[in-house]
Amino acid sequence: MCAPVRGIIRNYIWSGKDTPARAKAKWDTLVLPASQGGLGIIDPKSQSEALLAKVLIRGLAPGGEPWKELIRKNANQIKLPVHGKGPPIPDINWLFAASKLKRTRPSMWKSILGSWLSVRPGLTKLNPTSTAETLR
Repeated sequence: MCAPVRGIIRNYIWSGKDTPARAKAKWDTLVLPASQGGLGIIDPKSQSEALLAKVLIRGLAPGGEPWKELIRKNANQIKLPVHGKGPPIPDINWLFAASKLKRTRPSMWKSILGSWLSVRPGLTKLNPTSTAETLR
């Protein structure tokens, strides 16, 4: 879904319009910051993944909004595989679990979960430093 947007951006950069043009540098180079030799272009796929992961993070934050209840309900039903015998069990610790997750959710949830799984390796888990942080 992001490929057509990426193509439009690429064509505009190399031809100044929406007509196909031969790229003169790799896309991976264009999205680098200017200080690293790129143009600082935002990659639509990375932006989409970050925004979907943000939906999950905000959905797990305190609040009683209906959309947050929906996110929490789905998040609490994610199952981690059990080593040995038996079916996978629901476990909210999947947020930072290293094991593969069972994906049997509606397409919207699959997109949110897939985005979280692609963003998660770059995150650092911080332990709470106070009782107030623990209770949040």
